[in-house]
Amino acid sequence: MGKRRSPRLRLALAAHIGGVGAAVTDDIGFWGMRLVLDTPPPLASGDEVVVRVNLIGRFVYVLVRVVWTDCNRLGVALSAAHPADERALQAAVCNGLLERWRE
Repeated sequence: MGKRRSPRLRLALAAHIGGVGAAVTDDIGFWGMRLVLDTPPPLASGDEVVVRVNLIGRFVYVLVRVVWTDCNRLGVALSAAHPADERALQAAVCNGLLERWRE
């Protein structure tokens, strides 16, 4: 895996992968996230899928491309999102990083 373009925030949020089912975010960044599932993901590197993330009171929908998979985890890169959803996701990451920095 190459160097990330932005920091990641360790954050567990309920998520749903279209056509796959429930997941939980393990970390989230401006350009990607890691998702954890109860079972091995039926997806492969390069697949595109829509992910819904429950971002504390609102749902954010993003189109993602699978970058890697293993036993029950999946690394994805964000391909597209509505601008309002993209801003909400970025704000959550920024706020979380600020809170951790203040600790």
